[in-house]
Parts: sequence; structure tokens; C-alpha cells
Amino acid sequence: MRRNRPVQVESLYLEVRPVLEQARTSAYRAVNASMVQAYWHGRLVVQHEQKGKARAQYGESVISSLAARLTRDFSERGFGRMKANG
Repeated sequence: MRRNRPVQVESLYLEVRPVLEQARTSAYRAVNASMVQAYWHGRLVVQHEQKGKARAQYGESVISSLAARLTRDFSERGFGRMKANG
């Protein structure tokens, strides 16, 4: 029985690996799609607040504060001024 075990493990590995790779790929795609939607929505909010101007009337402090809070809550890479400002 021990002699067959490496073959069984290899066979099982070859069966399971592609399933896990496909699951990972599907998860990446779902996360990417969700993040694109979130960023798009955020950009629309900023554009609405700016009303076509380079900056909203209340200035950059709102964008900076929002970026800091979002970074703290959601991201290691951060939501810098350029990202948040579109």
C-alpha cells in the first residue's frame, strides 16, 4: 500500500491544483471588478463635489482627510491625493 501512496498523492495534486488556480483567478477577477467599481464611484463623487472646477470650494483638506481615513481602513498602498482626486 505504501508504494502506491506517492502516485495517489501526485494524481490528487494534479487534479486539485488546477481547481485552486481557477478559484484564485476567479477571485482576483471579482476583486478587481469590485475595486474598479469602487474607484469609479469615488471619482464620480469627487467630480460632483468639484462641479467641473479643478478643486471643490472647500479645498484639498477634505480629499486629504478622506484619503487618510481610507488608507487606514482599507489599504496598505494608500489612497494618495492623486488617486483620490482622480
